[in-house]
Amino acid sequence: MNNKIFIVLLSVVLACAFSQTAESFKNLVIQDVNREVDAQSQLLRVETTIEVKNEGDVPVRDFYLAIPSENVETLRLLIVRDNYDNSEEYKYKITENLKIKNEHNATLYKIELDPPIKAGGVKKIRISETHWGRMQPLPKFIGTRVSSCEEE
Repeated sequence: MNNKIFIVLLSVVLACAFSQTAESFKNLVIQDVNREVDAQSQLLRVETTIEVKNEGDVPVRDFYLAIPSENVETLRLLIVRDNYDNSEEYKYKITENLKIKNEHNATLYKIELDPPIKAGGVKKIRISETHWGRMQPLPKFIGTRVSSCEEE
């Protein structure tokens, strides 16, 4: 699971780089990430909260979220909100970037922040994913069958 968390963090950092100029990207700092997974039903729910600080002089208006292609196939609902006030959903659209898709096997979602992260400001962003068919059921029992052989 640690590898998946690392991939999520790396994908968010890389995705921010694509939306900003090199100068403004250097000023974005991910201060905290929290991820909770609920697999109690056939739906897999993933809640990720990211706290981002803009240490630059220009507002950050959007960022890219990279989701691995195998997860995109099962993604049924994606909601991105400001975590502080549970505001309306941020708008997003799928961005086809063949280089990212081929090199990293991921799909980019461009998230438009309205209001943007002000210069010197901090924003907590909550990303809710709901997947259907991502989990594979396991058998109730795994064991070995011993065949009885009669000795002569």
